[in-house]
Amino acid sequence: MVNRNGRRGDRPSPRRQDAAKDVVLIGLGNIGSHAGPLVARTNGIGRITLIDCDDYESKNIHAQDISLSSLGKPKVEVQSRRLRKINATLTVRTIRSRVEDVPLGALRADVILTGLDSRLARQYVNQAAWRLGVPWIDAGVDASGMLARVNVYAPGPGNPCLECAWDGNDYAASALEQRYPCDATDHASTATNAPASLGAVTAGIVAVELQKLLSGDRSHGLVGRQVLVNLRDHTHFVTSFRHNPDCRFDHETWNIERLSQSPSRLTLDRALQLDREDYTSVSSRALRLEGHHFARMQYCPRCNHHHGHAPSLADRIPTKDRRCPECGGAMVVRGFDRIEWLDARALDASDGRRMLSSLGFRPGDIFAVRGPDVVRHYECGGS
Repeated sequence: MVNRNGRRGDRPSPRRQDAAKDVVLIGLGNIGSHAGPLVARTNGIGRITLIDCDDYESKNIHAQDISLSSLGKPKVEVQSRRLRKINATLTVRTIRSRVEDVPLGALRADVILTGLDSRLARQYVNQAAWRLGVPWIDAGVDASGMLARVNVYAPGPGNPCLECAWDGNDYAASALEQRYPCDATDHASTATNAPASLGAVTAGIVAVELQKLLSGDRSHGLVGRQVLVNLRDHTHFVTSFRHNPDCRFDHETWNIERLSQSPSRLTLDRALQLDREDYTSVSSRALRLEGHHFARMQYCPRCNHHHGHAPSLADRIPTKDRRCPECGGAMVVRGFDRIEWLDARALDASDGRRMLSSLGFRPGDIFAVRGPDVVRHYECGGS
């Protein structure tokens, strides 16, 4: 049985419950390349989802748990093969993408693990975990100080999140990693240059905390706390965090209804009326995909041409549709042309008949529909 949050609502036997545990591992570098095999060896894991957009390079040999045969290959494919050799019963799903581009529903799991050096990516995972109500383990290293850090977060009333400890400098650093419309260059995160041994120690702590979360051992776990291990002098520190009432993030966990329709079978009009029995009017409604903006206009910096089109998700416009029809240059969506909520009153009749997939929606995307009195959330079906 699956409830509106997509969580299993029955009470299986202990063996069946253990076999059903799902883990998402994001980042397969210095920490993640060591953590994957440890997760595969953890009792009770039935499925693991691996997320990373990169290939292994020669410079990774000293820092990551890989072999020469891994070079030039996608990280998710290399680690998927490794994990299947370790645990033949394990279901491994791979997503070769930046985590910020992954549909929110794809992160649904029992626990999320991350080994990321990007503030923007960690912020995305933090908010996704809270929206889904999924605990997550955030790990990092500092090569210069020989430091291993692990934080554990569990969404719930009064619990701290990653952003509860952030100040203006943290948000500024995250904003610098954003891909701005006027800047064709992505702000790539800085490599850790950490030795493989440091990543291995950190991954070991992550695996231990994962076992505690899966077994329900909250009394000994690090929920709401951070462990920092100084491997130079073998000291360690455990720091507790509190919920920050002034945190910029709202800490809301959504009640999500999972749809059977995929984006290719759900029109925009129908999506706007999902919580209504009367499908005659949508004028007071609007639709949003958190973390994304809609656009009706693109601009060509080369020839100053303005190209109008039907509403689409700005960061998912296909490459072929970003070519200027006048000069062939690359068009961009400027900040003031970005729309957060797609208001039904601004739609043409033909817009309402379009399938969500034509706007850029993907299976697993979780969108909000704002009505006169309430906002509801729905997860696109399909795979």
